[in-house]
Amino acid sequence: MGDNAGGTPVLELEGLYAGYDDADVVKGLDLRVDEHEVACVIGPNGAGKSTVFNVIYGFIPVRAGRIRFRGEDITASSPREMLNRGITIVPQQRSLFPQMTVVENLEMGMYLERDRQLVRQRIDYVLELFPDLAGRVKQEVGTMSGGEQRMIEIGRALMWAPRLLLMDEPSAGLAPKISATVLDTVQRLNKQLGLAVLLIEQNARQGLRISHRGFVMELGTVSHTGTGAELLADPEIRLAFLGGSRLRS
Repeated sequence: MGDNAGGTPVLELEGLYAGYDDADVVKGLDLRVDEHEVACVIGPNGAGKSTVFNVIYGFIPVRAGRIRFRGEDITASSPREMLNRGITIVPQQRSLFPQMTVVENLEMGMYLERDRQLVRQRIDYVLELFPDLAGRVKQEVGTMSGGEQRMIEIGRALMWAPRLLLMDEPSAGLAPKISATVLDTVQRLNKQLGLAVLLIEQNARQGLRISHRGFVMELGTVSHTGTGAELLADPEIRLAFLGGSRLRS
């Protein structure tokens, strides 16, 4: 994909420090996502990738540094405030209600909204984006495949018509073919809606394949950055995260 999809930052992390108890997990992190851009964070387990999302979304406090969203300092914002600003998240762990239907789970994406007409409009909007779900709105999600459930989770996050979507390992637990389909869906939504996306992805090759920009996190900070294509072609990155010469970009 291209070097830069938008040129204007939607999210900026500057000199970020955060962690748990007395230990910093994120250490001096700088990261940027532009408008209309897909950015992917890769790195080994324990690098602090998921902690970054917890910091951005206000689940754990920032010890030092700044978070800006579309130029506004949001460093001390709560999860509710982040949602109201147009930042939604698809968590790594399954978060659907298995005994509820597709449409009921989508409604949960706007459980704070009292305007039922707006909720109905947003459901119609999501079903247009995911036409395979349109004929299955009354099906219990617990009877659906892992890939289908992931699509519903993405759809639920889109109910607020976000400006930025955070995705924590969207392909986790899925078969390779299904995980590729999920990431292709992320790419489609980016192109179709102009949606900015920041994703963490253990499947480094697939994540970088759909991304305009990539970041490698090691020991709590960014060690490498570049376009998705540049990182896929980097011999050091290939050896560490992509299986070396056994894989072809």
